[in-house]
Amino acid sequence: MENIIHVSCSGKILIIGGYLILEKENFGLVLTTNSRFHTFISSTENPNLISIFSQNYDQNYSYEFSTNPIFLKSTNPKIFPSNKFLETTLLFTLSFIYSSKNLSPLEKKGLKMTIFGDSAFYSKKSNDSMGKTGLGSSAALVVSLTGSLLHFFQIVDLANPKSEDLFLIHNLSQFCHCVAQGKIGSGFDISAAVYGSQKFQRFSQTVLKEYIEKPFEIEPHFLESFSKLINSKEKWDNFIQPFKLPSNTKLILIDTLSGGSETVPMVRRYLKWKNEKPQESSKIISHLKKNNSKMENLLNQKEILEEQIDQIRKIGTKIRFLMKKMGELSDVPIEPEEQSQRINQIFSIKEVIFAGIPGAGGLDAIFVIYIDKEDIFKEIEEKIRILKMRIIDLKIINKPIQLEK
Repeated sequence: MENIIHVSCSGKILIIGGYLILEKENFGLVLTTNSRFHTFISSTENPNLISIFSQNYDQNYSYEFSTNPIFLKSTNPKIFPSNKFLETTLLFTLSFIYSSKNLSPLEKKGLKMTIFGDSAFYSKKSNDSMGKTGLGSSAALVVSLTGSLLHFFQIVDLANPKSEDLFLIHNLSQFCHCVAQGKIGSGFDISAAVYGSQKFQRFSQTVLKEYIEKPFEIEPHFLESFSKLINSKEKWDNFIQPFKLPSNTKLILIDTLSGGSETVPMVRRYLKWKNEKPQESSKIISHLKKNNSKMENLLNQKEILEEQIDQIRKIGTKIRFLMKKMGELSDVPIEPEEQSQRINQIFSIKEVIFAGIPGAGGLDAIFVIYIDKEDIFKEIEEKIRILKMRIIDLKIINKPIQLEK
């Protein structure tokens, strides 16, 4: 019987932190969902060849991997499309395995893989094409692919993962994701996919700077330094603390059916403004940091008390105001006006304690945290129906990367 390894990891929702988590001193609160990204992997009788089927896009990929010299190339680039997240992760994860074992992982066998994300990762646009809901499909793809390869070749054991196993998957996934993007992001989405819901502070940008700023070749000297970097407990200085919402609250994520926003150009414009207008930006950022800390303290308790609801709503409104103002000053649509109107409608329900646009903002989705009562959910549901949006079918569940039975 064919031995198939199945590894999955969660999508994420960043409710606090936004653009501030690009700086190491700032924290974010990120929740993970029961919507997961999956990688199935088995061996074939075709050495050095990798065939991959992407179920969501009904797309096939085929690659050849070599260790002398190290390269990964499409077997037929005219037929098979390019996917930088897929290719970068395959290349560096297989290279890391080769470096760890001093043996080509595909010398005697090939690989057959299937990848797909649960439906909550994707949104139907009004023109019927497929958009994204902002749950972090590219990061989840990278983590599930990295974890499945490391488990398949027995570098880690996801059947009974130790902290060292998750550490390796995290570091290698961060490396692959940053190289694929061509920039060093905050890494919160990778961190959440590996470890689950958390209070998060990023790793120092210097950890990966030399690999992003100048081109490099994968040769023996590189493999040695690359392997040391991935294994280095001194260099990776990210901070993770488990986090969960109070027990009497629930979160829903709403698909605006607008198809999502491009995060990279939004981040670029925000950084440009921050650098060009240091006084203006530091004033808003300082106010945001104070209000984010207040919100964290109130959400980081077992239960929300009745007398705390107004206080939480006021702080949440202040956070939204500051994020929107920051967007207007930096010419970034962090909370576009149509989103403001939608959120205001839902926020008119007084048991809704916090609502906003997750992550970098834009048109992706809207999160709503409310006091868990059946009649409140029905009231929210009716508002969403009138606004012609839909509730994404997901739950907040704290499950890190795992091997599926």
